[in-house]
Amino acid sequence: MITDIILEHPFTYFTWYAKIKGSVPKDLWRYFDPKQQDELEHPEQVTIGQVKEDAVTLNELSAAEKSIFSQLRAIYNQDLTQYHRMLSQEAKLRERIMTLVSDSKKSQL
Repeated sequence: MITDIILEHPFTYFTWYAKIKGSVPKDLWRYFDPKQQDELEHPEQVTIGQVKEDAVTLNELSAAEKSIFSQLRAIYNQDLTQYHRMLSQEAKLRERIMTLVSDSKKSQL
């Protein structure tokens, strides 16, 4: 059984950090890595008006424009799923960090 490392002293930091890093999916770590500045912003919703100026409904779009709108919506939905996945992992990571830091060190977070 692998035991969790509680961050209490400087000499436990590297092992603790490795465990924390290993608890996050590799493709999302860059958003939590203190050495990087990557941020995942909430994706901008796709609207019909972005495909055709002044259009409000799908009926106002040509077949080609409807295809473009569908493709943009699919990309938006994928980006939104990734964004929510990142938020979920962020909440799990915060909870994990709070669990794996000694009470005496929590005030320094």
